[in-house]
Amino acid sequence: LYYYIMLLNLGNTCAINSLIQSINLTNIDIQKFNKPNNNTLSKSLFELIYLIQNNPDKNIKPSKFIETLYNKLTEFQRFQQLDAQELWILMSNKIFEETAVNIDLNKSFTNSIHEKAFNDLNRHNNNKDCLWNQIFQGSIVNILTCKNCENKSLSFEPFYSLNMTPDISITEMFREYFKKENIENIDCEKCLTKTKHTKIVKFYNVHFPSNFHPAQMRIESFDKLKDLIRSHDKPAIALGDFNLTNKDDKKFNIYKGQEDFWYVAHREGCSSCKGTYYYGKGKSWDFLDTIMVSKDRGINFNQRSINVFKTEFNTYKDTGKPFWFNPENKQGVSDHFPIVAEISIN
Repeated sequence: LYYYIMLLNLGNTCAINSLIQSINLTNIDIQKFNKPNNNTLSKSLFELIYLIQNNPDKNIKPSKFIETLYNKLTEFQRFQQLDAQELWILMSNKIFEETAVNIDLNKSFTNSIHEKAFNDLNRHNNNKDCLWNQIFQGSIVNILTCKNCENKSLSFEPFYSLNMTPDISITEMFREYFKKENIENIDCEKCLTKTKHTKIVKFYNVHFPSNFHPAQMRIESFDKLKDLIRSHDKPAIALGDFNLTNKDDKKFNIYKGQEDFWYVAHREGCSSCKGTYYYGKGKSWDFLDTIMVSKDRGINFNQRSINVFKTEFNTYKDTGKPFWFNPENKQGVSDHFPIVAEISIN
């Protein structure tokens, strides 16, 4: 039996409410979960789902859950428009973080594929598991076939969601997503010749907590990014708004601290660049935005290409500062300059 509960909109919370309705329609049994700790997003969500499932004839105001969500997922701000997919992924990551337990790694396997899947997926999840992942986390198997000897090697990758083209049929969506691709110069582990294989590059589009929050929140966000890069061996690119001021960077050596795993764009090139954001109160330039590429994974910057992108349309001519967007006259672009770079993938 499927039923819909009216969740009241508390100010641009339609994406949150839609996501809650979708979770509820999976007929998830909240009572099978271990009781989460107090003051967690998991506890607040489970209480809301339980309330929905046991009050099918009532309208519900999800105030407590909304409050907890904004407190725990500081990437989002109240009353801003939310992307439901981004919300789903971040919320699932948070529930995993709050409810996951260590798994027993001493297992026997029926075959080598089973063992490979177990090791790959648990490496990504830091050798932990939880009921939420068992229900909502899927996995993709990537099959690399050597054109020379036909040897097949497998890798397994978990996911909470897949990006697909919405304007075609479901069958075509899956066919497009899982289509074969060829790429040059990958060593076959069996015949040791270079052949064509699929190559995957991981992208992390970041938006760290704003700099009016404590610096520790951004430090922990960088630590999470390190956990992600350690969870696989693929080349990766992280880019976006890291919200790290020069003041905090100098105090805690945060960007330098990433260099065990990443090349940081403005530390590799752009030596004459002042920054991507001008902080008027402090009269300082900051690299709130940057690009990072993974170290020692066949991916590198063209150092001479790294630059802060300025044009007559996004820059004040007299000061060289970012030309903020003015909604009244529709002029300007952003309070941040973008940073750009050419990246080579071997």
